[in-house]
Amino acid sequence: MATITYDEAVAIATEIGAQPNPEALAGVLGNIEQTFEGAPLYPTVEERAAHLFYFLIKDHAFMDGTKRGAVAVFEEYLRKNEKHIPGPQILGQILQRMFSGDATRDQLVTMTLRAMAEAVPTE
Repeated sequence: MATITYDEAVAIATEIGAQPNPEALAGVLGNIEQTFEGAPLYPTVEERAAHLFYFLIKDHAFMDGTKRGAVAVFEEYLRKNEKHIPGPQILGQILQRMFSGDATRDQLVTMTLRAMAEAVPTE
């Protein structure tokens, strides 16, 4: 399973004009790699990606350009792991639900997992 490093995330965000929040970004990247009793808390690429997307937004990993930065890092994580990327419309809907506060963490992660499962290859 490929990871995304702090330096990679900063470079991705900076390239699109998002300003990383260093401590929050480092924390988010560490969160998805957590283990409990030797087993990963997020054992699949999809679970890690969905939680990465959620934490990038909710933990304010970017001081400016939060949505752009979160989407760009999420998409790069999926690319590195050779997974299909959900389309911009569905990502926009998930972001809207995140910012409206009318969905729980579990609901948002489930929406993201479903969006990844239904994504089709793009060329």
